[in-house]
Amino acid sequence: MGRRLISELWFFLFCSLLWKGSAEEKPKATLTSGNKIISVGDKVRLSCSVGNYDGWKFEFFRRTLITEEKPVEETVLKNTVEVSKGGFYRCRGVRETSDYHSDISDEVTIEITFTNQPVITPQPNWSEIFNGEKITLTCEVQGGGGATDWWYQWRNSLSYPEGYDRSLQLTASQSLTGGYTCRARRRDDDYSSTPWSEAFTSSVLQKPKATLTSGNKIISVGDKVRLSCSVGNYDGWKFEFFRRTSTTDEKPVEETVLKNTVEVSKGGIYRCRGVRETSNYQSYISDDVTILITFTNQPVITPQHNWSEIFNGEKITLTCEVQGGGATDWWYEWRNSLSYPEGYERSLQLTASQSLTGGYTCRARRRDDDYSSTPWSEAFTPSVLQPELVLSVSPSWLIPGASVTLICHTEPPSVGWSFYWFKVVPESQSSYTYEPLPGTSSGTANNSFTVHGQTHTAGYACSAGRGDPVFYTEKSRPNYVWSSDVHPSVSLTVNPARVQHFTSESFSLTCEGNSTQLKRITFKTNNLRFNDLTDATINGSIYIKNERPSKAVYWCESGTAFSNAVNISTQSDEVILVSPVYPVPAGESVTLRCELKTGNVTSDVFFYKNNKVVQSDTRGEMKISVVSESDEGFYKCRYKGTESAESWMAVKFASRSRSSLSPLMIIRWICGLSLLTVLSLLLCFYKGSKGNSAPAATAETVYGEITEVNEETSSPPPTE
Repeated sequence: MGRRLISELWFFLFCSLLWKGSAEEKPKATLTSGNKIISVGDKVRLSCSVGNYDGWKFEFFRRTLITEEKPVEETVLKNTVEVSKGGFYRCRGVRETSDYHSDISDEVTIEITFTNQPVITPQPNWSEIFNGEKITLTCEVQGGGGATDWWYQWRNSLSYPEGYDRSLQLTASQSLTGGYTCRARRRDDDYSSTPWSEAFTSSVLQKPKATLTSGNKIISVGDKVRLSCSVGNYDGWKFEFFRRTSTTDEKPVEETVLKNTVEVSKGGIYRCRGVRETSNYQSYISDDVTILITFTNQPVITPQHNWSEIFNGEKITLTCEVQGGGATDWWYEWRNSLSYPEGYERSLQLTASQSLTGGYTCRARRRDDDYSSTPWSEAFTPSVLQPELVLSVSPSWLIPGASVTLICHTEPPSVGWSFYWFKVVPESQSSYTYEPLPGTSSGTANNSFTVHGQTHTAGYACSAGRGDPVFYTEKSRPNYVWSSDVHPSVSLTVNPARVQHFTSESFSLTCEGNSTQLKRITFKTNNLRFNDLTDATINGSIYIKNERPSKAVYWCESGTAFSNAVNISTQSDEVILVSPVYPVPAGESVTLRCELKTGNVTSDVFFYKNNKVVQSDTRGEMKISVVSESDEGFYKCRYKGTESAESWMAVKFASRSRSSLSPLMIIRWICGLSLLTVLSLLLCFYKGSKGNSAPAATAETVYGEITEVNEETSSPPPTE
């Protein structure tokens, strides 16, 4: 019993093994595909096989992610089928003589790629795209046929834009630089698509700024100025122009814009901007450009009275005329070198003054356009005369008893004047009163006047007038006739009492006189370096030290009187001549010395008179025991090759000028020589006992007129 049971178990196991080996041998189909890269309209061939066995027919199945598996609709030829759609495919074999099926194949995903290349077309098709600009990209499948219903896929390097439209609208930004590509899929087959297009990559530029330029702004009245607008070197723009003024808001220009230009007839503040021709994309607006139009029409100033000369205080009317200005409505602007006169009238009325010498110019502006004007006219520059009077006095050193001639000059020279003459009387420290000279209160037609009987230093001035009403000039600066004669009220003394002084030493001036007159004294000089000498009180003195060589005339004023004048020079030489500063009375003695900075010279000195040696021995001084007229002249000395400067030594006589002697006096002099000689000697001794009084007969030739620092004072004019 046990053995039988074991035998049955082994038989059962053997039969089970035989059945199991038979089931594992059932075949499984295999699915393969041909070329899956095809053109639109072509098909992909699928093949099914069951090992190497014959006697099979085949079935093919297709599904997608969203559809169930179904037998393919295409006709199966033997073991192949041609399909036009992609998807998940399987197949199986069926015995031709029975319904025996092989196992179904594994799934094969068929993704069809069409050879038709998509191309991206931009709209607008600019060579450059600006940041913020709208752009439309369109995906075109070349050879895709009009009947194919596609949906489209877009991508760039960063993302996949949503949607399946053929066109993609973008706002240009830097993301465009990464490139956009597209491909197309059949709407009825997610597994069939074109390849990706070539990338559309555009350089996105920053939003550009327009630039406004102008043509010639110098035009004739009625012409126009051309304005041009540009946006870099880029094409595809149209342009807008705008104008405003300092008082009006900005508005589009009214003139027609041709391409990128416009012609305007008015100035102002202009701007422009570019607008894309196929969109409303706008550039940044340009900077302001101020258009100042200058008309070529030249204004001309016409004076009401075209006189060759205009005098200070006179009324004058200037008119501004625009040549070729036509009927243009103008307002006018005037200016000179100092100011802009108020008002905008065509005519300008002025009172002639020195400001006219700066020149007046005018220009015209259009009343409807402050930015359009003519150029400035040529300056109208009249010679406005404010005559400066210059008084000359001859002689400058007084010859007592002789006349003094005053000559009044106008600067610049002009005609038609009457002249007025004044005697200058000291009043205070820095002012004078002016007393009309007798018989001149109504003026003289002649510019010269003769004063008789002047005996002391005196000051004179003049003025002039002309026109109706009469225009009077300012008085001239005082000029003086100097006298070495001492005035009874005030006199000037010098210490040391000599003409020449060293620059290293000082000298004093003392003004003396009676106490009723000398309440305040003022020292004067014609040396410009010492115009303001220190004042002094009664019988006061001042000390002067010239640091460099100079020659000058000094006097003092007090009360209503001028003192006598003295001629002083300072020398930088090593040697000076010590000679009297006052005229030497005839008949008296005088000693001339040669002095060094270190002291007197005692020997080997040469003395010269009028450049001729008059003494050349071992003496250090030259003495004239009895001074006579023949001793007048220029003296100098020389010591060891070094010469002093020259100084004039004057001789004072009781009688003044030889040239003033009448023929009768000459006859009497010839006839009574002895008597006149005795009388002259007695008179000379008499004058000598009284001290210095009247200057010598050649006093005028002693002192030449000094008008500025270091002007020669030693050369005498011809003897009168």
